[in-house]
Amino acid sequence: MIVFDTRGSGRTDKPDIPYSIEMMAEDTIGLLDLLGIKQAHFIASSMGSCTALALAAKYPERVKSLVLHVAFHRVPFPRNVIWGLMWRIPGGKKQMMKGADFLFKQQCPPTPESFARQGLAPLNFDGRKLLGQIKAPTLIVNGTKDQAVSMRITRELAQGIPGAKLVLIEGDHLFISQDLNLLLKPALEFLAEVDAS
Repeated sequence: MIVFDTRGSGRTDKPDIPYSIEMMAEDTIGLLDLLGIKQAHFIASSMGSCTALALAAKYPERVKSLVLHVAFHRVPFPRNVIWGLMWRIPGGKKQMMKGADFLFKQQCPPTPESFARQGLAPLNFDGRKLLGQIKAPTLIVNGTKDQAVSMRITRELAQGIPGAKLVLIEGDHLFISQDLNLLLKPALEFLAEVDAS
């Protein structure tokens, strides 16, 4: 298993330019090339799901399967509205603060500037046209009480990817912080099925 920090996070470069989902997909391909990995299973969470979708659509031969967790393919609000909405919906402020608290207490926290650039990347991404191009077996594991990813977006994502499997967990955007097995169990079963086929 390879776990890596995306552009602007952890120990990676934090260039002073706008970040995009497509840029992060290319970064991922660059890492695979550097490591000599021709094809891989991808497990991606939240914004990472956008990156995985962009990668799988452009480089289908590199993707053995996708496991997308708290996944979305577009943000259905104008970018100048989304943060204000998160602060106003019940529990939104608490959920955002919980996420920010986790991020900034990491060993290598993002800078405020790189955090903002990463936050803008998915707001400028619309993966609707990519969904039908996804050829890899896909599992989506999303929470039914996620205030960042609505059930409408979850269903649109699952219905748009040919043959995608959807597992709904009673929980919010951070449900794995309560019990990691809520993601691991369906993911490992799915990956075993893919490898057996």
